[in-house]
Amino acid sequence: MPLDLRFLGCNDLPELNALRDQTFASLPDIDAYYPEDPEFVGWQLAERGRTLGLVCAGRLMGCAVIGLPLDGMPTFAADVPDLGLDPLAVAHMCSCMVDPRLRGQGLQRLLVSMRVMLAVGLGRPHLLTRVAVINHVSLTNMLACDFVLRRVIVMHGTRLRYVLHRNLAAPPLRWEAAEAIAIPLTDVERQREALACGLVGVAVAGPGGDRHILFVDVEGDAEQCRAARLSSMLTPPVC
Repeated sequence: MPLDLRFLGCNDLPELNALRDQTFASLPDIDAYYPEDPEFVGWQLAERGRTLGLVCAGRLMGCAVIGLPLDGMPTFAADVPDLGLDPLAVAHMCSCMVDPRLRGQGLQRLLVSMRVMLAVGLGRPHLLTRVAVINHVSLTNMLACDFVLRRVIVMHGTRLRYVLHRNLAAPPLRWEAAEAIAIPLTDVERQREALACGLVGVAVAGPGGDRHILFVDVEGDAEQCRAARLSSMLTPPVC
């Protein structure tokens, strides 16, 4: 059945909230997504963002939000202070939800691509998103869409989140699998060590039960102390 993609407005709020409630109720682990403040949905339908809707046979089956922080508002740029990003050059890749009956068809990546195009048109070249460390599907999709993993942060008390960034003003990062360090998806502490050494995560690879995040060096820094720290976490790349 064909799908339509359109911007959602205030009249769509009841159906949008129903889709979100259905998604939250179906999560195998609530830590995969932390519901925002009740006002969040309305803000992204108005001045603080844009919300795309996937519609099938007149029914809302998916949504995706791009947040546009205003002057003086908190932004995800604070998650990566070393990048020195202008807050008004940043867009947030926020909620992305697809009805379970439509999953597995690449729709999340489609919705990422559509929001990338929106960001270009809106003059927001730096895209940032947060992904729960247990949400391996979303992490895989974001890395496949040329985002890079830059930090692991703690939110809402104890919830671990990956911070991913994409710079639309620069070409996508190019890397060689043979030069990557592969760290198991489940080993968050080693991932943090790699990030502290200046590496970034670029892909998820390997068979289902043995998946790894591939980390690469984007700075070309060969300091001895850095090499020593990396040697303790070296795992053969998984392709």
